[in-house]
Amino acid sequence: MSSCIDRYKLLFLLLNLLLISSLFGIVGNSLELSNHFNLGAEQTWLEGTPDSMLKLMWQPEIDIELMGLDFVTSAQFYTMPLQDSASMGSKLYRLWSGIDAGTWSIRTGLQRLNFGTAQVIRPLQWFDRIDPLDESQETEGVVSSILNIGLGEQAGLKLWAMVKGDKIYGAEIFQSQGIETGGRLDFPLSILNLGLSYHHRNLLETTILDEGSEDRYGLDLRYDGAIGVWTETSWASFDLETVRGLTELTLASVIGTDYTIGIGNGLYIMQETGLWQSSPDTFGDLTADKVATSILASYPLGLIDKLQALAMLDWTEETQHLTLQYGRVYDYWSIDFSIGQQLSKDAYPALRLSISYDI
Repeated sequence: MSSCIDRYKLLFLLLNLLLISSLFGIVGNSLELSNHFNLGAEQTWLEGTPDSMLKLMWQPEIDIELMGLDFVTSAQFYTMPLQDSASMGSKLYRLWSGIDAGTWSIRTGLQRLNFGTAQVIRPLQWFDRIDPLDESQETEGVVSSILNIGLGEQAGLKLWAMVKGDKIYGAEIFQSQGIETGGRLDFPLSILNLGLSYHHRNLLETTILDEGSEDRYGLDLRYDGAIGVWTETSWASFDLETVRGLTELTLASVIGTDYTIGIGNGLYIMQETGLWQSSPDTFGDLTADKVATSILASYPLGLIDKLQALAMLDWTEETQHLTLQYGRVYDYWSIDFSIGQQLSKDAYPALRLSISYDI
């Protein structure tokens, strides 16, 4: 009952903000109001049994600039009527304020934080879960303060502090406690773009560990020439008091290349191959846990139509998955239809349709 009341309170608050923002929008340009509507449908089969899902979502966003301060708030209201029992829900999507002083800026609140050079296999997917085939690139935000300092010539320093509560982000396994801190340095290095990342957090006690901390280190390089080449590596070191079956060092790395073939409107081809390793102690004891390759092909049929194909090959488990997607984008509308298939005898396809409208 209380959760239902909280949802109505959020809806009531946002509707009032939308009304007030609409009135202010008449007299000034310091306020922007946008709305994102989405209809998502999915049809899957579990061991031959069909399972349908239909989700309706409204995502309003208000951006106010006042006295040098930028304030953004956004929420998602959704309903899923084709489940066993229809459900309605709401949640904050973004809620942050910030100051942009040119050479530096700072934001505080619920916001997006992602970085790295890889597109599909992403070792530096520390705080987001972006779908590589999602044109909107939507992902859950993290409550944080982020300071950006420009160092000129595409170089920059990013420092952050965040609180996650009981949520798990990216490829994390364990929950954390307290304030997490980290940063990232981007700078050009001759013909390469180099990125260095670091993050520290204290782990929450679980049935696997009593207490401990985790330090993550990231390195990524990218070269943009006739053929694009990049690499991305993330390693995590655990300092644990008591360990029950947990390795203390994990390493994930990927190397990728892309090229556009001059056929018709241009056929874009990208491949990434990733390696996951772990060790109970040192780098010298690393053993390979998984090897996988992704291949993405994208071809624009015209100004508004595009075809994409994404193949995922897991060499360790010897499994393959293929997704075919068709997309069409208008000024305000966008339509995406995809079919995914695990390439095995007993697998069934997954059909997905997404229709979005933005005003």
